Parts: sequence; structure tokens; C-alpha cells
Amino acid sequence: MTKWLLIAAIAGAVLTASPCLAQGFIDPYDLELNSTYHLERKTPLVPDPNPADPMQAMVDIKFIPPGHSITIVGTSKVKSKTWYQVEVRHGGQVIAEGWVNPVALVGQTLKRQ
Repeated sequence: MTKWLLIAAIAGAVLTASPCLAQGFIDPYDLELNSTYHLERKTPLVPDPNPADPMQAMVDIKFIPPGHSITIVGTSKVKSKTWYQVEVRHGGQVIAEGWVNPVALVGQTLKRQ
């Protein structure tokens, strides 16, 4: 019985320390329209989430550098996957526009600005 209590205590500590449960965690699959988020990692930006020519689309991928921000200006479902239409910002200026997939945001500590 003591062994199970110890396992339960350890599991509880791990769950409590999980970043998903930490205060302020922002779920990359649930970003808010018209909100701006600071990125901590290089993030792919595509011109179209459903390109007519997938090979050309791979060439057209750009990367948002770490430290830049994205403002969510729209969303779209493509083949049941969510995509965010974004404006890329740096120094308060819009420097690019495109689409970001939430998968590219997983593992980043997103901060709302």
C-alpha cells in the first residue's frame, strides 16, 4: 500500500510541475483572434495553408526569427487542421503576413503582448 501512495505522490508532483498546468500557459491550438504573441523560436511562415503546388510551397516557406511577434488576424481549417493567418511584427511594425500551423508553436512558451 505504501508503494502505491509513493507512486501516486510522485505522479501528482510531476503533473503539478507540468508546463501545461502552469499558470499563464497558452495553448498553441487555442490562440485568440486579434491577440499578439511573442515567439521564442524560429517559426515557419507559409504563404498559403492549402497550396495548389505543394513543391513550390516548400520553396516559399519563410521563417519568423526568435523574438518576433505574431498577431492572429484569422483562422482556417484545411483538411481538418487549424491554421492561423498572422501578421508578423517586429519593433511594432508589420513586416510580413502569412499562415502558421499550431504544431510549429508547440514547445514554445508563448507570451501574450
